[in-house]
Amino acid sequence: MKRLQSLEGVCYTMAHDLRAPLRSLHGYAQILLGDYSEKLDDEGKMYAQRMVNATARMEQLIRDLLEFAKLGHIELPRQRWM
Repeated sequence: MKRLQSLEGVCYTMAHDLRAPLRSLHGYAQILLGDYSEKLDDEGKMYAQRMVNATARMEQLIRDLLEFAKLGHIELPRQRWM
């Protein structure tokens, strides 16, 4: 049980540390698309949109990591393999 608690702590620390820069990147990309869109050419808009999409994917990975960390709190069914 101690190892699972340690895994959970590591996952929560990683999630916290990853989210701060991720939020900044996401916010700046949205500002570019919202406030400076008319100044960007199509390629610039595409790159900014890719940043928004990539940060959304990363946020989902962080949420998945946190869900994985919760496995230490549930009883997993055991069955014999033949």
